[in-house]
Amino acid sequence: MRKLVTLGATVALVALAAASGYGWTHWLPVHKAEQEVRKQLRDPESARFEHVKVYPGNNAACGLVNARNSMGGYTGARFFVLMNGVLTLEPERASDGDSTERQIADTLKYLDFLKFAEAFCKPAEGQ
Repeated sequence: MRKLVTLGATVALVALAAASGYGWTHWLPVHKAEQEVRKQLRDPESARFEHVKVYPGNNAACGLVNARNSMGGYTGARFFVLMNGVLTLEPERASDGDSTERQIADTLKYLDFLKFAEAFCKPAEGQ
């Protein structure tokens, strides 16, 4: 009976170690990316992250972050690209009340951001 309990405990520990090994190798780079993004926000402690992925071949991390603004309110989740320690946030969009010129300029900035994100928020070629 004692051998059976020891064998069961050993199998459980091996399974736990294998599972935590994957979790650790996935979790640590994501955690480091989130910490770097936090450092560059106005209210780092308020940051809430979703869908963060790290792309080591591109030296980039991408995901969504929602954080408080200077008035203390949450702004809504914005897409981010962290590349070589430099944070680029999805640009804010013009509101319906803004001039047509402003809406066009903001849309062009948004398209530039999408091209940038599309280039780096995917596995590097050959990976």
